[in-house]
Amino acid sequence: MVRWLTAVLWFLAACAAPEPEYVPGGADLPDAARRNYKDAVLAELRGDVAEAIDGYAALCERYPTRLAFHLARIRLVRTRGGPDAARSLYDPAPPGVDPLRAQILSGFCDLKEGDLPARRDLLAFAREKEPTEPYWMIGEADLEMRALEKVLDRAAQERARAEVDDVRKTLEDAEAMLERARVSATAAAEKDAGFAAAHQMLGYIAARHADLVTDFDRRDELRHQAEREYARAVELDPFALSARLNLAENHLFFSANNKAIKELRTCAELAPGEAAVWRNLGLAYFREGRLDESTKAYERAIELDPDNARAHAALADCLHDTGQDKDALERLHLAWDKANDDRGLRAEIAFKLAAIYEYEGAYKQAIEQYELHVKLGGAESGKAEYRIRQIYERAFE
Repeated sequence: MVRWLTAVLWFLAACAAPEPEYVPGGADLPDAARRNYKDAVLAELRGDVAEAIDGYAALCERYPTRLAFHLARIRLVRTRGGPDAARSLYDPAPPGVDPLRAQILSGFCDLKEGDLPARRDLLAFAREKEPTEPYWMIGEADLEMRALEKVLDRAAQERARAEVDDVRKTLEDAEAMLERARVSATAAAEKDAGFAAAHQMLGYIAARHADLVTDFDRRDELRHQAEREYARAVELDPFALSARLNLAENHLFFSANNKAIKELRTCAELAPGEAAVWRNLGLAYFREGRLDESTKAYERAIELDPDNARAHAALADCLHDTGQDKDALERLHLAWDKANDDRGLRAEIAFKLAAIYEYEGAYKQAIEQYELHVKLGGAESGKAEYRIRQIYERAFE
């Protein structure tokens, strides 16, 4: 599943109804300023960070009360120059910026990625001081979703230890977190009907909820709900790359591959340097049997993100399906080296290696990889054990 690419709070941008010169949060600005904002957003999507920072900086000076401009600038400056560079923008408070808001923004400059307690404290402070600000409502939802990932990791560990009661309680905790996130995101959407990020978050919450339910009808209902929210976010903000990516992923879930391809092509035009776009495009083409296009998309993804093990493993599928098994094996071994401690991915790679070895008649290597898949607790363990039996039976015919 494509992950929440704008989960970091300061990634979010305010939105308004789309029109020819539309940019998120700039609909009521003079035309020139709206064009400048649009240029900054597009520069960021292209990867022209310096140009984007300059554009946001100019807008922050002209419209110091616009939270969207400040959050966008903080995100880029922090990425490029670190927390100190970002904090220097708001300590002391620049002209036109309320000192209290500058204090809040400075706090976000210093946040470490995995420090959820500090993030929770800062958001509580922000909500206390600016209780009607939809950004902070979305921040609360984002915080719940960050914490959710840790809870789901714990559930996976408990499941591996067959701790059934603990798993049940942990999943109940997860459901409660999803509900709290939904309430916060809904409040943000109600506060600002044109806030695309709120609909994007609601879509993400519904999709993650769908991952947890066991009833297929309920799962599909939640996925359709996610699709509606993602589509609404894209309608409000045509430049919302992560909303488009998540919408495409939802299309892939329902095997609407051509819809996904159309959405992902738009993503590739907006952000040609985003590896996730090309990985998903590779998958969509692969599912449609368009192997040449799939191969090119995966190769582009790897060019942009050489250490992505999943892209290497996916490219191996293309190579295998076009009869290039030697290259596929080499690519899978490379993927294995880059998989690090991703146990699930390693199990998947082992199964793919085993299948190619078996196809090539290298039965010893095939058995070793099938056994490794089982040892790693792979999703195809039952099938791997069956293939091992089949190989042994074939050997004694």
